Amino acid sequence: MIFKTGKNQKIFWSVVAIFIILIFVFLQQPIRSVFYSISGSLESWCWEKGQSDSSFWAGFFNAAHLKIQNQNLKQENQALLSNLLDFKELQEENQRLRNALGLGLAEEFNLKEAAILTEDTTRDYAVIDKGKEDGISEGMAVITYEKVLIGKVVEVYRNACQVRLITDFGTKFGVRVADTNVPALAKGQGNKNLILDLIPKDADVPIGAFVSTSGPEGGYPAGLLIGTVSETSNADAEPFQKARIDNFFKIQDADLLFVIID
Repeated sequence: MIFKTGKNQKIFWSVVAIFIILIFVFLQQPIRSVFYSISGSLESWCWEKGQSDSSFWAGFFNAAHLKIQNQNLKQENQALLSNLLDFKELQEENQRLRNALGLGLAEEFNLKEAAILTEDTTRDYAVIDKGKEDGISEGMAVITYEKVLIGKVVEVYRNACQVRLITDFGTKFGVRVADTNVPALAKGQGNKNLILDLIPKDADVPIGAFVSTSGPEGGYPAGLLIGTVSETSNADAEPFQKARIDNFFKIQDADLLFVIID
């Protein structure tokens, strides 16, 4: 009885083993296909994810690189623009110098080129960048390249000097009205204003007539331009005529000056 039972168990387990083997043999291909399908999908997802991440980081680093390149290009453009402006200013300055030479200033006067450093807002004074080391001394006239009179050096420092503008209150110098050769006395009124006084009563002074310095006896070399007559006054009670002058010189526009060296 025990034998049969043991024998039957052996037979049972043998049949089970054979059945399992048959199942494995017949189902091996489908199981493998399912495994490959799952693993293939997982591998494809990982690959796509890796590619996506790689593209993201590549784009990120490319964007950072492009930003740096753009910044460098902007700096280079700014530097080129600055150089272009400097070159343009140099061209303009050279043109002014050529104009000055064309007017014969270098032949007529011994000149020292100068520039305005600052302007006194409380009175008609300015400081220019030439001083004792450049041969500047008090009393020298300061003009523009167009031969327009600006003023006179009144105080000299080592590398700069102070210029009193012709429009400063209390300035006086001799002038003549062009074409008519009428003599007059120019007087500074302050705040960039200038008038003519002591014009002969019977003199015909046309509006728009040019006014220039009359000569050394008037305080400046002859022929320096001042401005044009803008208004005249000929009151019966006054012994002389008076006139207002529209000044040629505008200090805010003057970036290149000349000091006349005696």
